[in-house]
This record gives sequence, structure tokens and C-alpha cells, in this order.
Amino acid sequence: MADIAPILVATDLSARSDRAIDRAMQLSGQFGAPLLVCHALKPGSAGAKDPHLAETALRDALPDPGADVEIAMPVGPAPQAIAEAADLAKAQLIVTGIAHIDNPGGHILGNTAMHLVRKANKPVLVVKRRAHKPYRRILAATDFSPCSLHALKLAAAMFPDAELHLFHAWHAAPGGWSQTEDLARRTEEGARKHMAEFLRGPDMPEGLADRITTHLQRGDFGTVTLAMVERLDPDLVVFGTHGKTGFIRAMAGSSALAALEWVDCDALVAREPV
Repeated sequence: MADIAPILVATDLSARSDRAIDRAMQLSGQFGAPLLVCHALKPGSAGAKDPHLAETALRDALPDPGADVEIAMPVGPAPQAIAEAADLAKAQLIVTGIAHIDNPGGHILGNTAMHLVRKANKPVLVVKRRAHKPYRRILAATDFSPCSLHALKLAAAMFPDAELHLFHAWHAAPGGWSQTEDLARRTEEGARKHMAEFLRGPDMPEGLADRITTHLQRGDFGTVTLAMVERLDPDLVVFGTHGKTGFIRAMAGSSALAALEWVDCDALVAREPV
């Protein structure tokens, strides 16, 4: 049997990383995958000079210091070092936490998480909630693009027993009332048609469409995402990224980044292979 690719979890050794570590350990057991715990060391630091000291400090940050995990301690700026460590280990997933919670409800990702979301070649799981149970309800965004299909397929394969919801935010351009309402009807009809075609597309795995409950919602991407999370209370939201720097393509723009920070559940961000 082929080796199972590891899951990499990033930690800064603070309590902020505890939820990410707990979720990564849960997923490692669920997938039967090795767990690689990664902490980036600053050049010239005591840890960089004494690897044994650094590993002891890292293991002390784990729930069980004697846990059967692999350790990676690259030297360099954390965002780049963690992404490179994931590539080197051929990790299937990067798990990271948030920098802090910005009351009344925002979750500030921080430089490391934001860099990984934007730049990493591997899927990135941003953990916000405690890992009390496996993911049971998943909400995925789609603009009917290949990158959103890739993210959907990945989430469906990773969590085959989860309930799947797929949503699309549609928007009609402003204008006079009658013109706007007519355009809105046509835009919604078009979105419904595109959703049906998306689910019947040749790259949709057999049987996957039958698992999916679809939702069409009028509004901008960020507002609709937050509304859908509030309505469905998913354990996990899923976004697809496109290209080298795009985040959920240009159409979502900064709204997607805002949604990623403001949703109060975990988020999986998957980059379309190039």
C-alpha cells in the first residue's frame, strides 16, 4: 500500500496554536496519516543554535510531549519556511491557527496564515473552533469555476461522511426598479442554470452531486458567505483559490478575505493545481 502523505500543523508554541494542533491530531487519526509538527526558528535564535532545545520546547507545547509525531524546525521567516516544509514533506494538508480573536467576532488570521492561504501549494485548513468532533457539515462556495470544483472535490474526498452544502452568491447590477427586478430574475435564472450544469459537468465525480444540497443567494460574496454560515452553522467552510496570487478569483476579491476572517468556523482553502 502506498504511503499516506503527512498532515503538517504549524505552531508558534503559544496557546493560539492549541486548537490547530488538536484538530490536526484528530485528522491524523481519522485519515491514518503521519502528523508533522512544524515550528519555524528565527535565524540566530537559541533554538536555531540548539536543535535539541528547540525540539524539547516544541514537544512541551503538545498535549502529549511523547506523542508519535514527526518534527520539522526550519530556520527562516515562518510563512515561507512552513510552506517550504510542507512542499518538502509532500504534505497533503497544512493546518494552522489564527493570530487572535478580534471581538465581537472577527478572527484575525495573522501574517503566517494569510501567507499560507495566498501562496502555499498545499490545501490550508485554518482552525478556529475546538476539535470536539469530526467535521459533519461542510459549506462550500462556488463561482462555477474549475478552482471551486477542485476545492469541492477535495473536501468531499477528505470527508466522505459529511453533509455537503454548496452555495453561489449572485448579484444584479443597480439600475431603475423595473429594470433591476427584471435583471435580477434573469440573473437568478442564469445562476440556477449554471448550478445545474456545474453539477452535471464531466469533471464532477460520479455520485458526488447526489450528496450536495445547493443554495443560490442574492448579494455580494462576503455578505452571502456570512449569512450562509449563520443559517447552516457548518463545521467547515471551503473556498477555492486560483492562480499564483488570486483568492477565489478576482470576482470575490477582498470580500473573500473578509469572509475568511469573519466566519466563526474552520475554513479549508484549496488551490487549483496548475
